[in-house]
This record gives sequence, C-alpha cells and structure tokens, in this order.
Amino acid sequence: MVELALAMAMVLNALEIDPKRTWKGNWRWFSSEQMKTCSPAESIEKRGIPFDEFTCLAQTYCRVLPRRGVSYKQFLSDLEAVTSDTTSQMVVHYSRACLGQQDHFAHFSPIGGFNRVESQVLIMDVARGKYPSVWVNTKDLFKAMMASSNEECGRSRGYFLLGNHEQIKQQPPQNLLSSSSTRLKCQDCSRKCHANA
Repeated sequence: MVELALAMAMVLNALEIDPKRTWKGNWRWFSSEQMKTCSPAESIEKRGIPFDEFTCLAQTYCRVLPRRGVSYKQFLSDLEAVTSDTTSQMVVHYSRACLGQQDHFAHFSPIGGFNRVESQVLIMDVARGKYPSVWVNTKDLFKAMMASSNEECGRSRGYFLLGNHEQIKQQPPQNLLSSSSTRLKCQDCSRKCHANA
C-alpha cells in the first residue's frame, strides 16, 4: 500500500495537480498519507494491490488510461510520448522478481526517463530503503509487466498513463490522454465519487 501511495503522490506532484489542501505550512503537495485505497490493509497484505485498484485511486485525482496486454511496440510508443511531454506521466506495474529483485507481489513505480538509443528506461523506485532508482532495458521491463500476476489470478500486469485534467484540456487532440474517459470501480470500491460510474 505504501509503495502505491508513494508512486501516486510522486506523479500527482510532477503533474502539478493541486491537492486543494495544505501539506505542511503553506505547501500544497500530495503525500502518501493522503492516498487511501479501497481495500482494507489485511486484504492488501494477503493479495497485494490489484491493477484496477490503482486505476480507481488515480481517477479520483487525475486522468488515467490503464494499459494492459498491449504490444511492445505500443509500450515504446507510449513511453516515447510520455517522456517527451510534461503533461503526462507513466506508472509501471511490474514483477520485481522478473528484474532480479525480491518481492512476491507486483510493484508500482513512476518512470523518470527514457533513452531510446540505449533502449533503457529509468524506474523511479519508491521503495528507496530497499532499491534505488535504476535504468533497465525496455524489453526486460516489458517482460516484467507482462508476467502473470499472483494478485489477479494470472492476468498480466501493465502500466498507466496519467495526466492533469486542466493541462490536457489545453493540449492538441493527439495528446495520449485527451480522449481517455475510463471510469472504473475496483473490486472493493468504496468511493462515493464513482457511484454513477
């Protein structure tokens, strides 16, 4: 839960979304303490955080386009678009084990950069006590996202494209998120804002 909340707070702050409340003093930043998942802590400890729950949480604050089961070519296209545009961000949901790290649940991390020439992507790891941010090969990351998920009965993981509602309105139509209108309720959804979704 903490890692999902940290990833979400990092992305929302990078997108310059106003949390509509102060954090400390007169600073208006998102922090992990503000992020509340629908699933109870006991459930998260047993099964991890499902892909759809990240979407449910993210759409409370920003525009989100979940990507699951896409081609490697589509992933590279989205990666290139997101890292060349300040109005969108990407969070990857991947298997740490596939990248040689220890953890049996999937992990959520924002992407911090992309080197097309070297086929490397910078994962901004939010569990900094365990792992530093790291450059990995794009094919290795793609395989780690496509690995079956224990949390969701073998379905693959994926990634999310996120954007600031206000900034997207001002962008040309080719913006990745300009036509996104995904509204999703996760299995344990308790958000009143999605009652009509």
